Amino acid sequence: MKKAFLCLIIFALVISGCAEKGKSINRNFKGESEHWFVYYSVQGSTVNQIEKARIIYKGSDANMVGKVKYLLETTAGEIGGEQPLSEDGYINTGKSSSGAAVVQKDEEIKASIDWNGQVENLTLKPSNEILDI
Repeated sequence: MKKAFLCLIIFALVISGCAEKGKSINRNFKGESEHWFVYYSVQGSTVNQIEKARIIYKGSDANMVGKVKYLLETTAGEIGGEQPLSEDGYINTGKSSSGAAVVQKDEEIKASIDWNGQVENLTLKPSNEILDI
């Protein structure tokens, strides 16, 4: 009987440890270059995060841009890819992760955008704005 009770207690401790949700996080960053605005958001917890980015072309003719290659680099990893702009002149991208490193709230994020043979590099800084990405 004592062994069964001990096993039950150990099982309950293991299950409660697996249910750890971590500390809640909501971090926003933004940056701007000559032709681009970039917004980046990390939401979730220190255990599970959702990272989102919106890359917005500042020009008036999004159709002439073609495919855009982009890379955002943080201490927790990278988000990158290549795709055309939407009709409204932006790209939405992101990823989710579990158990990964967390982007720091005071971090400066490096971004690179390559289109039509042009490259712009910019730095995203922490922002208090609520970003709807």
